[in-house]
Amino acid sequence: FYGECFRAKDIICCYVDLVEGCLFFAKNGEIYGDAFKGNLALTDPNKIFYAGCCCLTKGESFELLVPEGED
Repeated sequence: FYGECFRAKDIICCYVDLVEGCLFFAKNGEIYGDAFKGNLALTDPNKIFYAGCCCLTKGESFELLVPEGED
């Protein structure tokens, strides 16, 4: 089991670390450990990463935040 159950009005975040090659989630600002880490296509410069998201009920929404790159 990973994380906790969520309910209406919870804010669920999905993070993808392209440097470390891991994916993890947070609920209402509480970050859970890595959901997946390892041989991700994300770290292969020859592959394209396609993100996906869906809303299951009326009134839900999502926002894509892309951080600025680090030098």
